[in-house]
Amino acid sequence: MTKLGLRHRLEVIGPEDYERIHNASLKILQETGIVIQSEEALAVCRHKGAKVSGETVYFTPKMVNDALKLCKDKYKWQARNDAHSVIVGDGFLVQPNAGPV
Repeated sequence: MTKLGLRHRLEVIGPEDYERIHNASLKILQETGIVIQSEEALAVCRHKGAKVSGETVYFTPKMVNDALKLCKDKYKWQARNDAHSVIVGDGFLVQPNAGPV
């Protein structure tokens, strides 16, 4: 942060915020769980050791952290025209003009 308290214009949150968000997410996933309405997905969660109660799945922090280790740092967001494809995680913010982020 600068003396004025402003962040770089593309830095949405600071490094300390990532840890707070991650820890809050782990708590929600373990204590509140998430609803999954796909029987196939519920079966996969059970098989991987998640607690499943009805359609609610509870993930332990270890399960989440182990899964995150499998994620790539960068990946190609493929456009119909490859000239418009971008590499996500390559140092700049990618924001689609429509749809979920």
